[in-house]
Amino acid sequence: MIRFLQRTIRGLLYLLSCRVSPNELSSLILTINSRVTIQNSEIESRQHKKFEFWRLKYGFPSCTQSKPEDGIVNLTDITLSDTQISLLKKGLNFRLPKEPDLLYTISGIESSLQHQSHVDKHYIRSTITNKLLASSKRSLTAPSSTKKDFASLKTLKNHSDIIISRSDKGSQVVMMKADEYERKMLDLLSDPDTFHEIPTERIAAFSDNFKFALRTLKRNGSITPEQLQRFTYNLTGVPYIYGLPKTHKPHIPLRPIVAYHLSPALHLAKYLTNLLKPLVKAHNLFSVQDPTEFLTKLKSIPQPDVLPCPPST
Repeated sequence: MIRFLQRTIRGLLYLLSCRVSPNELSSLILTINSRVTIQNSEIESRQHKKFEFWRLKYGFPSCTQSKPEDGIVNLTDITLSDTQISLLKKGLNFRLPKEPDLLYTISGIESSLQHQSHVDKHYIRSTITNKLLASSKRSLTAPSSTKKDFASLKTLKNHSDIIISRSDKGSQVVMMKADEYERKMLDLLSDPDTFHEIPTERIAAFSDNFKFALRTLKRNGSITPEQLQRFTYNLTGVPYIYGLPKTHKPHIPLRPIVAYHLSPALHLAKYLTNLLKPLVKAHNLFSVQDPTEFLTKLKSIPQPDVLPCPPST
């Protein structure tokens, strides 16, 4: 609705630009912008009051260690320093730079100099050696900010009783107690209708049967040798499960995620997904891609003029 109104306002301003003077148009734009600013502040205030009401009613946690705009949800008793907060705000994919591996760099350079002449080899070696020595001297004296970041990360790492994870929705970083995380995961896994325990040996047996079936298909000519090599995954193991905290729900439950990147049939599943996805999209009348397509299909359904009355009890 907001995007629709923005497009409407832009269209009206374009039409008015041909009929009013530039001074009147600029005054109108300033009036609209000020009204939008007031409306945004009113909506933000209402949403904040609504959130506080539901938080007090259903027991949402009050994150006192960090502000909402920090993107950090601290569910522990640990007080974070400013350096730790700034590091966690960068996301879990952020890592500090490491010192360059000189041995790996030199071996790569030597292998690439095999087909060069003797004079070129000597010149390239001397030039690169001076650059590497200069960079290694700079890396030995790390700046004070980097040292503080390393110390802050080491302090967080030494807390074995906390779990640092990303949230289920959004890009928040969640800190929670390890025993609470373990308890919630065990509560999820204790559901017999969803999970049941299997021995580890079944994964090895399944992997062997899967490879035998692929070799049989290759002998029959159903798949090519390239497909056999692509579908065969040697680094197999037991798919593990972990949980992402749902910070937008009361009591912060965990959403179970099963990581299948070690599954024996990983590459075959990716191949079949890319092969079957267009077919399912084309022939399934009940498949929708996004809410916009759902609303479009919903509007195409004929509606009765008079809704039927509910049966009396």
